[in-house]
Amino acid sequence: MKKLTHRFGIALGATLLSGLAILAGTAGCAGDRYSRSTGEFIDDHSLQLRVDHALNENSDYKFEGVSLAAFKGVIQLNGFVDLPDKKSRAGDIVKQVQGVKEVDNNIIVENNGQRTAGEAVDDKALASRVHDTLHGNPEYKFDDVAVAAYKGTVQLSGFVDTSDQKMKAGDIAKQVPGTKDVQNDIAAKDKMNP
Repeated sequence: MKKLTHRFGIALGATLLSGLAILAGTAGCAGDRYSRSTGEFIDDHSLQLRVDHALNENSDYKFEGVSLAAFKGVIQLNGFVDLPDKKSRAGDIVKQVQGVKEVDNNIIVENNGQRTAGEAVDDKALASRVHDTLHGNPEYKFDDVAVAAYKGTVQLSGFVDTSDQKMKAGDIAKQVPGTKDVQNDIAAKDKMNP
């Protein structure tokens, strides 16, 4: 009886492993220019965590106003800093992280003085309004677009499928009350190297 149970267990285990392999092959659909495979998605998430850790470990600067996005190994740095050296240092740090294929350093240097507490609140509200307007748009979904604001300048970042979507996002942001300027740093996947 032990031999039969053991053989049954091995056969069942082999069948389960085969089934999992088939599922992994079909569920992890291959990515294309516009979408990531399951593996690429996991790799990007892991890479984003490593890059974030590297920036936070830097002893020279704190990068509170910097956000990042990842798509197929391309790291996009976004946000606002007060010194040009902070922008270049952030790019240098990210280039050293294993797995980074390319760095798009879209950090904006705003050296025209610190924001007042009121300006910071206004910018947070403006970013929220732009974000809500983009996500409420019936024509396109802008799920992978991030919004930041500094003294009325709105920065759009992240990834969309087409150049048309990028332009549309910029046009939408310009119409939101309180927007003084739009820095459209969205990457269009149809223009990225495959």
